[in-house]
Amino acid sequence: MLLAISAVLSLVFFWRYVNKTRELRVLQFQVTQINQKSAAMSQLVGDIVEYSKRYPNHDIERLLESVGVTNKPAAK
Repeated sequence: MLLAISAVLSLVFFWRYVNKTRELRVLQFQVTQINQKSAAMSQLVGDIVEYSKRYPNHDIERLLESVGVTNKPAAK
């Protein structure tokens, strides 16, 4: 009887391990995608800020300010 219970519990724990491992792989892939998109957006915002420094444009400045980014130097 103990051997049967041990075997059933081993199967249950193995099944849970396999499912959690699969879930972990899916979540790691999603985290990687989010980090890549975040890096791309940061690069894009940085490029836009640099562009607006070289070629001032009120529309771009308003857009940057609406998302909380500014290309003006901090007040001293």
